[in-house]
Amino acid sequence: MTKVSDISLIYSSRETYFRNEAMVSRIAQLSLLDALTIGISLLRQEETLANLQKIREAIALKQY
Repeated sequence: MTKVSDISLIYSSRETYFRNEAMVSRIAQLSLLDALTIGISLLRQEETLANLQKIREAIALKQY
């Protein structure tokens, strides 16, 4: 993937077979995705707000 990408985002974490250590990797991945999502949302504020409103309306119909 890094060979065809314009930008490569690389993170590292130490892994062991214990669950707590594996969680570090998942948190690092989620943090990276969260930062990307927020960055894109800030660049496309109007579109993001419209989509969030659609999500809220769809969820409101599903609440019991």
